[in-house]
Amino acid sequence: MRKKITIFPSGFTLFEVIITLAIMIVVFSLAISEIKTTNSRSNLTLTTENLVSDLRTTVMSALISETLQLKTPTSWGVYFSTGSTASTYTIFADLNSDGSYNSNEKFKTITLASNLSIPCVSVGISSCVSPATVLYNVPNAKPTLAGGSTDPGNIIVQLEDLASPAQPSDPTNRAIKEISINPLGVISFK
Repeated sequence: MRKKITIFPSGFTLFEVIITLAIMIVVFSLAISEIKTTNSRSNLTLTTENLVSDLRTTVMSALISETLQLKTPTSWGVYFSTGSTASTYTIFADLNSDGSYNSNEKFKTITLASNLSIPCVSVGISSCVSPATVLYNVPNAKPTLAGGSTDPGNIIVQLEDLASPAQPSDPTNRAIKEISINPLGVISFK
């Protein structure tokens, strides 16, 4: 007696394979996009923390009356080139007491990553100052914004991530960090 052999179809149809591949492509593209956004925001946070550290170093230089080129400056400062494509800031010692940055007073210059900029430095809600210089007087390290308002409000330094701009429909999704320097010289960021 012969047994009847039943053949069951096995494997996948072409349609099932295409649908599976399409789903995988969508999932991978979403994952890559999220990784890029997370990496970009991490870079912004790290740069903000480095800038805060440099500002605090500048405060300490003013407090201890640190010298540069064997001279004691009247103040230590940070010069910001501001604007939509500005990407550097310079720590300097004001050796000639003019309250501004000159190339012979440079301590160090920091260049930001290509996707970051410093769009604005201001006092409180006043307009942006460009270029901006935050000065810390020797020896009390009282902060002032050279060329800006004499308002004793907080000095605000903004860092912006150009790679992930804010969406007009969602203003809370801004890729901007703000560093605040209060009139007593306390530095914080959010």
